Amino acid sequence: MISIKNLLSTLSTTFIAGSIALFTVSKAQSTSLTGLIIFSTDKSGSASGGQIFNTRGGRGDDFYNVWVQQNGKFINGLDEGNVPINISLDIPGVYTFKMYGEPTFEFGYFGLNLFFNGNNTKPGISVFAPINTLPASPITSFSVNSNANTLPLAGLAESAVPGAGTLCFVDKSTMVTLTSYKWSSSNVENIDLVSPFSAHPSGSNDFTGEFTLTVTKIR
Repeated sequence: MISIKNLLSTLSTTFIAGSIALFTVSKAQSTSLTGLIIFSTDKSGSASGGQIFNTRGGRGDDFYNVWVQQNGKFINGLDEGNVPINISLDIPGVYTFKMYGEPTFEFGYFGLNLFFNGNNTKPGISVFAPINTLPASPITSFSVNSNANTLPLAGLAESAVPGAGTLCFVDKSTMVTLTSYKWSSSNVENIDLVSPFSAHPSGSNDFTGEFTLTVTKIR
């Protein structure tokens, strides 16, 4: 015969296990932006091997970091150990992000690959645009990137990957759409917030960028 004490213990264990399983399933179903890379391209969107900024961080990654802000606060950083991002996009709405990077040369085109749900090899959204050099410029025009030669989150440390060829990433009932993107030279905002490997001023003005994602439920 099972005692009341043992029965309650069994029920408690079952409830906790069920709660953990539910949490795990919910977490697995979450739609998240888990990486981004900005890289020099030619006018067709092909990676040109110039400047690279990513949110990979850690040992073995020698590319400059890209530092991301939302509502005026850094999402990643402020040091090399906290570069990766994991931004939940489950709630419908408009999400605007600012980006900062330490520049070297300031011309040409720059691509943006966005990675979702931990798949940091295959981009879910890919675009490119000419660098913006006008301080009074609004959001610049950009193009969908379907070029076969773009970059995974690890950059040149891994093989090239095709661009996503789309502005939309669909994850079950969630659709994420990129509606704006620009990457500006250091004389546009004249701001110094970051260094190559930390979100601290370096003594020289930063590249600045911006992109907007619109999240909707489709079914």
